[in-house]
Amino acid sequence: MVAVQQALGAPVITAAEPTFTESTTVTITAADGATIYYTTDGTTPTVGSATTQVYTVPFTINKTTTVKAIAVKDGVSSDVSENTFVGPKTIADIYATAATQENVLLYLNNAQVVYAKDNNYILREDGRALDILSTSLELKQGQFVTGPVKLNISYTYGIYSTWDVYGETNADKLTITGAESADPIPVFCATLGEVKNHPGDLVRVENQCWYGYFYGYANYTYDYLYLSNASAFGLTSDKYYKYYDLTVWYNQVYYGYPKGEAISVEPVLTYLDPPAITGDEKFVESTTLTITHPEAVVTIKYTLDGTNPLNTTSTVYTYTKPLTLSESATVCAVATYKNVTSDIATKTFTKISLTDPLSIAELALLKTSIDNATVSLVNAQVVYTETAEGKHSYILREDGKALDILNSSLALTQGKTYAGNLKLKVTYIDGILTASDIEGETNADNLTSTGEESAEPLPIACNITQAKNYLGDLVTLSNVQLVLDATSGDRFNYYSWSDYTDYNVYISNAADFGLKNSRYYTATLWLDGEKVTDPLGKIIDAYPSQLDAPTINGEEAFASSVQVEIVSDEAVAEIYYTTDGTDPSKESTRYTAPFTITNSCTVKAIATYRNVVSSIAAKAFTKYDPYAEKTIADLADAKENVPMVTVRLENAKVVYGEGKSYILRENINGKDYALDVLSTELPLTVGATVSGTVMLKIGFKPNVGHNNGVLSTSDVAETNADNLTIVPGANTLPSPIVLDASNFSNVYNYPGDILDLSGVYGWNYVSFRQLWIGNVEVNLTNGEDYDISNNVVYNNVLIWYNDVYTDQTRPLAKIVGKKENYDYTLTAAGWGTIIIPFDCEKPEGLTIYECTSVNDGKLVVEEVNSFKANTPYLLKGPKDVETTYPLEGYAAKHEDKYEKGVMVGVYSWQEPPADSYVLQNQDEGLAFYRHLAGNGVEVGPNRCYIKPQSGELKSIQFPDDETNGVAYANATDSTLVDVYTTAGVKVKHQVEMGKALNDLPAGLYIINNKKIVKK
Repeated sequence: MVAVQQALGAPVITAAEPTFTESTTVTITAADGATIYYTTDGTTPTVGSATTQVYTVPFTINKTTTVKAIAVKDGVSSDVSENTFVGPKTIADIYATAATQENVLLYLNNAQVVYAKDNNYILREDGRALDILSTSLELKQGQFVTGPVKLNISYTYGIYSTWDVYGETNADKLTITGAESADPIPVFCATLGEVKNHPGDLVRVENQCWYGYFYGYANYTYDYLYLSNASAFGLTSDKYYKYYDLTVWYNQVYYGYPKGEAISVEPVLTYLDPPAITGDEKFVESTTLTITHPEAVVTIKYTLDGTNPLNTTSTVYTYTKPLTLSESATVCAVATYKNVTSDIATKTFTKISLTDPLSIAELALLKTSIDNATVSLVNAQVVYTETAEGKHSYILREDGKALDILNSSLALTQGKTYAGNLKLKVTYIDGILTASDIEGETNADNLTSTGEESAEPLPIACNITQAKNYLGDLVTLSNVQLVLDATSGDRFNYYSWSDYTDYNVYISNAADFGLKNSRYYTATLWLDGEKVTDPLGKIIDAYPSQLDAPTINGEEAFASSVQVEIVSDEAVAEIYYTTDGTDPSKESTRYTAPFTITNSCTVKAIATYRNVVSSIAAKAFTKYDPYAEKTIADLADAKENVPMVTVRLENAKVVYGEGKSYILRENINGKDYALDVLSTELPLTVGATVSGTVMLKIGFKPNVGHNNGVLSTSDVAETNADNLTIVPGANTLPSPIVLDASNFSNVYNYPGDILDLSGVYGWNYVSFRQLWIGNVEVNLTNGEDYDISNNVVYNNVLIWYNDVYTDQTRPLAKIVGKKENYDYTLTAAGWGTIIIPFDCEKPEGLTIYECTSVNDGKLVVEEVNSFKANTPYLLKGPKDVETTYPLEGYAAKHEDKYEKGVMVGVYSWQEPPADSYVLQNQDEGLAFYRHLAGNGVEVGPNRCYIKPQSGELKSIQFPDDETNGVAYANATDSTLVDVYTTAGVKVKHQVEMGKALNDLPAGLYIINNKKIVKK
């Protein structure tokens, strides 16, 4: 028989606590006589393996462990048995998970507290950091922690931090060893690039450059470290490019780079400036000693006896705060930081008696008033003197300090230097030393003088920013701008862009010198006061430091002679001029009064004062013959104002009219020229053609940017139409030049003309509005009337380019209308009323009447041949058929209501006044019926009504062909009368009765309320 070997059973693995908080005991059993082999690192046990152990007795585990085991007997191995026992997680486990987890049992294995702040800690274990935040645990910096603890884990960009599990986080099972450390325990990083390897940890880097952040460059890569609390360490922009050693809690990530809270920031210093010692060097009772250094980290050592603070045998003090000196002392101070030491700073402080002779410099240092002072002068120069009512005032200057002696009996000489003692009452106010006589004691007996008298004051030259250093003294400010300000005070002003500061020197007497606002001056001032913190002074002398070129006045074109006036806007300036075209100098003719020229020439002039010379002004004067004929083209080429000239017109068309002002356009050699005839008595009408000659005054507004300009005229005494042929036109509407988006740039070619613009954009500036396309712009004088708005496209805008903007480049125009259309429907009754906001030709089939009056219940009318804007009319057309008439024209801004004669036209629905007459078709027929208050009758847009009339007529009838109902009256042959047809149409106005029917066709007429037949 063959023996069959039985299989060996796998071992049984058990634990006292399969899930445990601290540790558990593992037991492994197998068949009798079998040897048990096991592993605890997750590998499969094999006999002879380095990681395989032989089980002999139960063993203890203190973390989550997978135990694997086999049994071996007589060379036979069992299957592998396996069991996992769950214990607390380690920091390494947390890092492996890389996730936020709650209610985690964490086992700390000798984790060190490397930083502690309040109840926040950094724990480091095997090079991994865990930030314990806002915890109830009480740990000490430097100690080691072992044991389990319940915590919630937060994971953010590689940084692990914790917050307590409510009611479960405690130190009951923690073992804490080691001594407390006074200093944090950072990880040292040789470069900034190494910092990112230590998320959540305390790191230290040295010799790093600050630029709003720390940055470094290594291995072709820039590395950055940002701070969340840089300002707490004074790391501001003035510290850019300085180097620091720093310890940082790396607890954030900023755009992929480490960011943290600085624990310490220490400057890297290789040199230290000496400390600054301040205080009153001369004092009466005491002075405050202050020692400062720009580097806050330094230690300042000082002595009070003039000895070296580094000398161990001296009495050396460590400076912590300002202290009071009540005795004379020589202060020596030195700054130290690590192994760097500054040079020694020294300053002597002297306690003095007010009864001793005191120099001006000592008085300035004392900053105190002394009623009975002995002023010691050594080399005090009188730099300015002033006398009023027998008293003298002086400015004495010695060693850069000023003493102002006011209203004194002393007789000192300007320019001389004085030595000796003076008894004076000295007053110190706001940095200024003044002095006055002590009766019976002030005299010059002890004074000696040297030097020569000076006719001129001796100011110190300085700029506005330096003026505050010379309070009480005489200074000269060159080329400074004046601000005249009645509210805040007149002043010379300078704004410094380097330190963004407004500097001022205020002036008490600007009005005395006739100075002008915003101009630049060179001024000598006595700085005798302060206004808040700025110097205040009175002007001793001031003159313009910049002069504008003078203005040359006179008609540029003249017939026989012209008077030339040259003026400067600075009264002190002298003017020199030439008339031969050469550039003037101070050797040229000096201007003293207007002069006359009789021939063409160019006048050039300069303004001068002292050593200041303006640029050259020039003006050409042209002698002309007023009777020589000039075309519009000639005048446009001349570009001059002409007092009187004979203008030659050839078929010039009147293209626009406004009151008594008109635009004439004439095509000369293929080019259109415009002439604006303004406020004229010439009998012009829109649409007329004008030829011949007329004498006019010419005005020219130059558009320098486009080498043309606006020509306009005004009447002179010789202006008349005697030599003009004016042919009325059939069309009396405006005749504009049409421009659109494709040719809008041509607008510059039509100064003075009327233009129809389409496809243009609007723009609303603060002070004006404009129409524009690209860089072509037309500024408007009345754009607000038409609500011209930003980027709105406008079409058929009628403008009069009648001026040039101040830049002498852009047209300045006024809108005179926008094209509008109106379809008027006349009812089958054959009569209607209308008012429209534009001029328009009369359509075929309509008769247009103006209603002048009402006689005997009937309208008295005058027939007209076209529509005028904003004029109420009565219309007559075909009966028994409704007819629509399309009307079109350019509408200007208008009111809501207009009246003429007895008729009122409106542009909106409104109830007319009581007792007005409204056109209605009632039972009695079509007529204007009396409107009673409250009857609800309204007149609609573009319609008219008759004003209230006397006599309480029920209705007003239309004029007809039979009679106008007027009563008879008598008139002499010389009486002035109006002539009407029987339809009530006026055909003649205020003619003599005896000639009333001359030139009229045969028929029945009404004259002075009487029917008269002409055969």
